[in-house]
Amino acid sequence: MRYIGLDVHKDNITACVLSDAGKVVFEKDFKKTDGTCDCLAELFDHVGKSGSCVLMETGTYAYPPYRFFRDRGCDVDCVHAQGLRMITQTDKKTDKKDAMTIARMLRLWKRHDIDLQIAYMPTREQCELKDLCRYREEISKKIGDETRRIKSQMSRNCQVLPEGMDSFQIRRNRRYVLEKYGTDVTLSRRMKALEQLFEERDIVQKRHLTDLTVYRKLRLFPVLGAISGEFFSVSYKI
Repeated sequence: MRYIGLDVHKDNITACVLSDAGKVVFEKDFKKTDGTCDCLAELFDHVGKSGSCVLMETGTYAYPPYRFFRDRGCDVDCVHAQGLRMITQTDKKTDKKDAMTIARMLRLWKRHDIDLQIAYMPTREQCELKDLCRYREEISKKIGDETRRIKSQMSRNCQVLPEGMDSFQIRRNRRYVLEKYGTDVTLSRRMKALEQLFEERDIVQKRHLTDLTVYRKLRLFPVLGAISGEFFSVSYKI
């Protein structure tokens, strides 16, 4: 077995490969010149037939190398930074030393000598769904903010809404404001901007998120419960 520790940064990845006996077999600092992790393919030359496993810290820059090894069927994991206190609490930090420490901790973890806080890494599909959910939540927040600004403006200008028509979630009520106070240029433009936000929110939800299959996939992603489950629960009474 070969144990590969990676110290990942934006523009470079430092790798350290240990043998089953814990000896350093290979070390190198890889530069991501083309924006990909294809340079890491050289590591496979030092694995042989014994197999390998890979470990790195979590973070934004960990996704590309994680996907690189996962796509090639490798045993790859990410560990929470707080789980690597030997690195985070030391003053002698270099990329080479960090990669070696990660490789050594990987070896000890695989031999069941220590415990590590392994992070959950979402699939590409889960990441895309997470981004869609967050985007929808951002739109909903903008709708709420713009609605408050519109109602504040209407209050200042004594523009009254009939009883039962104060909710801008209802399209009929939004149309009423445009028809009733259409001569107010600022209000009209704000209402049209609000309408575009509602249209974008509906497109995202109806075309991409209104599906029980999507809901079930999102529920497998532990971080997304509060972010994504709310409007699915309302829509489907789950």
